[in-house]
Amino acid sequence: MLVVCILASALGALVMCLLVLRYGFMPILETNPARADRDLLVTRLGHAAAGVCFATSAILAVVYIARAPVQPAAATPDPRVIARLAALERERQALGEEVAALREQVGAAGGNVQGMRARLDQAESRVAGVETALKRLGDDVVQASARARQLERAAASRPAPAPVREPVVRPPMRTPQRSLAAPEPERPSESASPAAEPVAPGPMTHATPAGRMAAAAAPKRPPAPAPAEPRSLQAPNLGDKVRTDWDKIRRGFSTAGDELMSAIRGFGRQ
Repeated sequence: MLVVCILASALGALVMCLLVLRYGFMPILETNPARADRDLLVTRLGHAAAGVCFATSAILAVVYIARAPVQPAAATPDPRVIARLAALERERQALGEEVAALREQVGAAGGNVQGMRARLDQAESRVAGVETALKRLGDDVVQASARARQLERAAASRPAPAPVREPVVRPPMRTPQRSLAAPEPERPSESASPAAEPVAPGPMTHATPAGRMAAAAAPKRPPAPAPAEPRSLQAPNLGDKVRTDWDKIRRGFSTAGDELMSAIRGFGRQ
């Protein structure tokens, strides 16, 4: 193809040179118009042939250049450039590994964030439930305090009952029993004197009706009062019981906030 291109270019140049030599230096004679027309026709045909040759050579040259691969110039690389390129390659690999590690960490952090979000939702629901329970408990405490005040007023307006004294029953006194058995008579001895005559008993006295009536009319001694029970064994008063319960409820409410915060912190640590 390169040879054809060279031949076409040479042919075109040759035609142009012949036309110039034949008709360029010789003057055109106006006396013979037929020859003048013929010379003009030959000149135009020569120009056309030369143009075709040049165009063919140009097209073939373009096709050849387009089909021929461009071979890079073999140049000796600089050792410093090679070392720099190797260092850049190592840095690129290290950056790729760091990016992969960061990607894994970001994925793990995303999972932790989702877990924390779920825990926060659960904690919020629990806190809402605790707040609702605290509101209910507050309402119950208000009602209990109102009832306690009413009971205190009722207990203050009602007189205190007098302590009931139980009668004490004394055990009966034991009277010494007199021995009714007669002493055994002593055996008389042979040398003793004859037995003495028995002594006649004295006259018996009978109580008269007047004496019996006097004994019945005598006032009886009142029984001794029973010892008072200690205060620790007595039943507690209603007002004291209500006050004690109210103090317990207040102490529970004073520590309820701290217990709730400690429970929320423990749940957050979990």
